[in-house]
Amino acid sequence: MFITLKETASFLFNIGTTLNSSLLILGSGPVAMGLVYFSKLIGCFPVIVIGRNLRTLEYIKKLGADYIINTKTDKFEKIKEITEGKGVNFIIDTTGDKEFVLNTINLLSENGKIAP
Repeated sequence: MFITLKETASFLFNIGTTLNSSLLILGSGPVAMGLVYFSKLIGCFPVIVIGRNLRTLEYIKKLGADYIINTKTDKFEKIKEITEGKGVNFIIDTTGDKEFVLNTINLLSENGKIAP
């Protein structure tokens, strides 16, 4: 668990997240939880997490995620609303699901980065 926490913190710095970077995290498992925790310490806003397990999504909200989106009931367009049409600066995939990543690429801001 400590390795996961160390790696998630390091990863966020390596991809260039800073204060007020908008972040979309795909998945709601332990790696996503670590990313949420450290992204909030860095000052990322908004931090949005997409997943399908409502129980873990609710826990991630308590860890500091600004928004959670349940793929079973919500649509990705909600992200455009949250970012006022600008998209997010960073997308980080924790699922390994290629199709999931491909379905979210259009949610990046003009100079956004995706980190699969």
